[in-house]
Amino acid sequence: MKRRWIFIIACIPFALFGLIGAQYGAFFLYMIPALLCLVQFFYPTIFLWGLFFIIFLSGSAVYCFLFLFDIYKLIIGLRPSALLDVDDSVVFILLLAILIGITFVLFVSRPRLTPIKEIAG
Repeated sequence: MKRRWIFIIACIPFALFGLIGAQYGAFFLYMIPALLCLVQFFYPTIFLWGLFFIIFLSGSAVYCFLFLFDIYKLIIGLRPSALLDVDDSVVFILLLAILIGITFVLFVSRPRLTPIKEIAG
């Protein structure tokens, strides 16, 4: 039970982006995973853990690539796509750190399978 709190924290970015994107029709796109995070908190399953781990791992990979590509663009003098100004850069780096943190804690809190004891005949 003590490791399930990560799903409440993982629910926050989904709910936040769902509320921000509600006027663009993205409410249900983000609120469904947010509700599944809550389900995983109360009724944990290996399937939902794996699903959320893959979602957050792939998101971390994509945003890390975008961050590194923007750094490269800045070095060679081109206009970056995510690191546009100081405010955008701080928010992007903060969200990236949260995404990586959630991914790490999800990995550490993966379900442990207990070995099946052999039945003595």
